[in-house]
Amino acid sequence: MADAEFRDAQLAQVFDPRVRAVNELCDALSLEKPGVSVPYVAPHYNAANATILTLSSNPGPFAIGGAGDTDGHPGFLSLENDDPSAERMSEVFATVGLSDEHVLPWNAYPWYVHQAYPNGLPEGLLAEGLDPLKKLLELHPQIRTVVAHGKDAKRAMRQFTSKKRFAPFVAERELKVWEARHTGNRTFVMDATERDAALAVICDTYREVMAHVGVSASAQTNESPATEIAFTPVLVAAGGSVAEAASFEPMPPVQPLAPTAVIEPSAVEPVATSKNAEVGVDDAAPRPEKPEPHLPSGAIKLERNRTEPSSGTELVIEVGDVLSGRTDGATDSQTRSAVRAYLATMSPKRRTELLIELVTQRLNS
Repeated sequence: MADAEFRDAQLAQVFDPRVRAVNELCDALSLEKPGVSVPYVAPHYNAANATILTLSSNPGPFAIGGAGDTDGHPGFLSLENDDPSAERMSEVFATVGLSDEHVLPWNAYPWYVHQAYPNGLPEGLLAEGLDPLKKLLELHPQIRTVVAHGKDAKRAMRQFTSKKRFAPFVAERELKVWEARHTGNRTFVMDATERDAALAVICDTYREVMAHVGVSASAQTNESPATEIAFTPVLVAAGGSVAEAASFEPMPPVQPLAPTAVIEPSAVEPVATSKNAEVGVDDAAPRPEKPEPHLPSGAIKLERNRTEPSSGTELVIEVGDVLSGRTDGATDSQTRSAVRAYLATMSPKRRTELLIELVTQRLNS
């Protein structure tokens, strides 16, 4: 939304018929929590006719103009926002030929809480976002598919499709759920070959979704996704299967899952509760070449930031950034192996500082 003229035009149309229902819901939700805003859906989407819901975690800072409601309106959920996540999603849509005429964006927790929870949503907030999600779907009965981007959105949809309070609604709507990698920078830090592979998985997911809802690709599509944006290694459930980045050591095979109306907890690898959500942040500088530590079979390859943290708190944040989103679908044993491999790259002093900070946070919590 850097173009002021475009942004003003979107503001002028915020209650046009194509987005009136969803944006009136946004206003109603904002009134439920005075002082906490819910971004509007930008009118360049045609929510009234959309058949695909794209679900992320919670509104990022760029959805609210960078740091909350600063100019009298709550901001937008939009592909035109000035952040890498929106840019990457726009690239995916262009690659597969998906028009935003067919898409409605939403968040697992629609209120702006990014400053309070920059590293992921607690279970309580995910549960609180389920009723607004049901209201949104009731207002848009043509929505047939949800693409859940990132760990928070995946957890939310697994709850939504399995809880007794919502499962009958899901079954009646024959709602299908696909899981995909989040498009924020934290899940996209890798070399150029891995970038292409990772983004291609998301594109393939959307091609499956488009085929399911009967949406044809628009005439103008990109031949290949952009490769100039930094990425992060992560295991991605897409179209009901688990995909791995090209340079990862193979994990034990996971039974593919076809998209279903209700995702049973037993049919999907458990989602590890994470303190970190895949939200857009600046890419870390490349680290110097150094010998790779020995990784146990099935472990996940990790990279550590080059910049040294100046405090224990920053060290915890660094570790969280590196590990965030990397263990979707991994067993507890594989996750522990990945953590051990990363800790092996740290000096004893840094490991001690990390332990002190973690214990201190625990005692003070």
